[in-house]
Amino acid sequence: MSTTAFDDRAVVSIAKRRRFDPRALGALLKARELPALSLGLLLAKVRETADPVQGLMARIEELEVLQAQAREEAAILRVRLERLEPRRRRDYSPRQRFRILLFMKTYVSVAETARRFLVSTRTLARWMKEAYLHRGATPWAP
Repeated sequence: MSTTAFDDRAVVSIAKRRRFDPRALGALLKARELPALSLGLLLAKVRETADPVQGLMARIEELEVLQAQAREEAAILRVRLERLEPRRRRDYSPRQRFRILLFMKTYVSVAETARRFLVSTRTLARWMKEAYLHRGATPWAP
């Protein structure tokens, strides 16, 4: 079971109790904080060693932690955004549209891009058409 799944189950369990004790949530947060601090200290100590392999392994671990952090942040923001009705969501700026199109062309399909950024495939097609129509005018310049 992943740490996030465990955290979710623990928070739901704590919140469902009629007599909610804020100390329980505080204890859960502290329990989550301590391993993260020890991992940070371990990575810092390993990075100081002269062994280049250990240094690279520490860097890989650090990047994995940063990736997990970014994914968690994206998941939290996505849930918040999904709660809004599509017509109530703010439109993407031209710069954001350009970045989304670059993301689509670089990494995933049109359907997957639409799913990830909460837009329709028709919207992406319209943005592509606009981008090609205005190639010389550069309205999408970042």
